[in-house]
Amino acid sequence: MNRVRISLLVWIVCCSCTSTSQLAIPFSVDAYHSSSAYLRTVSHGESESENVAERMAIHTAQIELTSLIQTLVKNVSTEFNSAFQSAELEGWKTYFQKEEMSIAQQTMTRLRVVEKKVILRSDQRYEIWVIVELPKKDFVDGFERIFSASKASSLVDKKNRFRQVFDREWAKLVH
Repeated sequence: MNRVRISLLVWIVCCSCTSTSQLAIPFSVDAYHSSSAYLRTVSHGESESENVAERMAIHTAQIELTSLIQTLVKNVSTEFNSAFQSAELEGWKTYFQKEEMSIAQQTMTRLRVVEKKVILRSDQRYEIWVIVELPKKDFVDGFERIFSASKASSLVDKKNRFRQVFDREWAKLVH
């Protein structure tokens, strides 16, 4: 009986916390959707200070992109590493796994705000909307660096296979 009460309580709390109001994004869908060349996210921030609202919007967008980037890097590396079980690549796999986070962190420094909209509402609060993007090329360059530093021989086939895995995982994020 306690489980039913707890479940009911959790359901009530969750339902009361959800908002039925929808925020209208002031950009065209094409402007903020990811593409085959860019990973994008849109976010907003609200504050009485324009600077604070802008920082909030950018920070939220960066967090969302960071999550996407970490997922992409992890998925690509896991799938690629599981495809090759040869002793030749064992040292390379270890190096690659150490470099995963480095790629994600270095890539985050290349994020850029591509569009911003400032709305001053009637209650004198600023609503700032931003689109943040990351070029696919920046990811590829990070992985290229790993391949270049690798000591494994005959990496051309592995590099091509990696690129296929990467492109497939990127497409999943783009929809």
